[in-house]
Amino acid sequence: MITGAYGIYQFFMLPDWDRLWMLNVQLNSFGAVEAMKIRVFSTMNAPAIYAAVTACGLLVLFSLNGRLRLLSAACGFLALMLTVSRASWLSLVAGAVYLMIRASMRQRVRLAIAAFACGVFLLALTQIPVVHDLLMQRMETFSDPSQDVSFSARIEGHEQAFRQIAQEPFGEGLGSTDAKHNTEGDDDIIGPHDSTVLEFLYSLGWIGTLVYAVGLGSMAFQLRRAGRNDAFVISAMAILVGFLAQALLNSVMIGVLGFMVWTFASLSLAAADRSKQAPDEAAENIKPSIDFAVA
Repeated sequence: MITGAYGIYQFFMLPDWDRLWMLNVQLNSFGAVEAMKIRVFSTMNAPAIYAAVTACGLLVLFSLNGRLRLLSAACGFLALMLTVSRASWLSLVAGAVYLMIRASMRQRVRLAIAAFACGVFLLALTQIPVVHDLLMQRMETFSDPSQDVSFSARIEGHEQAFRQIAQEPFGEGLGSTDAKHNTEGDDDIIGPHDSTVLEFLYSLGWIGTLVYAVGLGSMAFQLRRAGRNDAFVISAMAILVGFLAQALLNSVMIGVLGFMVWTFASLSLAAADRSKQAPDEAAENIKPSIDFAVA
């Protein structure tokens, strides 16, 4: 709620300390250094990072109880929209669809209410002409991706990279994405961390990537099997599904995004393991009571 509310304030007012950060960091991913023309990054260092963290927070929010849940969802959702990060929008949609499929009926009702509240607040926000034009321009790229320069560059970049990787079945080694594909004068169309798949293939090769994928698949199977009735595990799985949806758009295994992936994966495994131990512990607690009653 706090970071979302500040993100909305940042978009309309652009405080001087945020303006100073944008001028000194010198990245074009922030938009114009002007109020109502920036991409919101709230209390974090970049729009994409804040968007990914907020998408995770929204998916976890649906498994929690609290009076401020709807207000928090509304603030976070509006700030997420103002980041104009399509990859995180995609993550939120993919995670929400997974929640609707796996969650209990009570959680589905919560999700529907939260989605309705977010929609109402978004409708109110888009009554401002500047916001309406900004969001509509970005959303139109989903209906006609062929006209999107970024989408075309990613398609061409993946095709170029696959041709190169086909000649290097064992990869280029760990760290090669920065050492070989992040230097001045390279011919890569997309950056070294713009795709998890390419990052795997460059670093591990085809065989190493296959082994890694088998490990990830095994972890996902354990989570899905053990966390059927655990609301937190289901929400965490929704987050992992959301990150999977943007695997061709971002590097989701390292950095801040990787931190969130491995944190929620490990917490989910711990919760799933706890749920398996609970019946055994309950049986152990019952047995002394039976022995005492018999005595």
